[in-house]
Amino acid sequence: LVAPIRRLADVANPITRGVAALERGLGMIEQVEPERDASQSTLAVPAHAQGKIELQHVQVSYQNTSETNSAEDTLVLRNIDLCIEPGQIVAFVGASGSGKTTLVNLIPRFVLPNSGQVLLDGIALEQWPLAQLREQIALVSQDVVMLNQSIAANVALGSDIDRDRVWAALDAANLR
Repeated sequence: LVAPIRRLADVANPITRGVAALERGLGMIEQVEPERDASQSTLAVPAHAQGKIELQHVQVSYQNTSETNSAEDTLVLRNIDLCIEPGQIVAFVGASGSGKTTLVNLIPRFVLPNSGQVLLDGIALEQWPLAQLREQIALVSQDVVMLNQSIAANVALGSDIDRDRVWAALDAANLR
């Protein structure tokens, strides 16, 4: 009788920890405010962007709170001017913490600049409705997560599986 009870305890322990972690995770998700679209523009933006990205005098800083609870800003990007033409391939290379991810996160408005502006096809990103802006962007994270499903389901993440769109996405990524 002891051996089966011990095996049952060995199975129950990870399940209990998993349930506790799930409850903590769900509690954190409930506390997060939904992202709001701050764009107040009535400007008509194109349905499909050409893809010219410009950064003009962009500065980004993050507020750090040290152990002494004094808040100070850490400047991550300073006076960045950059123009990327449609179809141009660009790589950002540098040391860890040098601002590469922050620079890329400006484009889908995951990060907002403290000063300067970012433009897509000559239109300031603040003028683009957030949903429409993000429809223009394909993002491949540094940490890629694959779902335990078909390749088509992974490519079509977030939408219904439309075979033509999946093939078009694979072609655009040079994966076919």
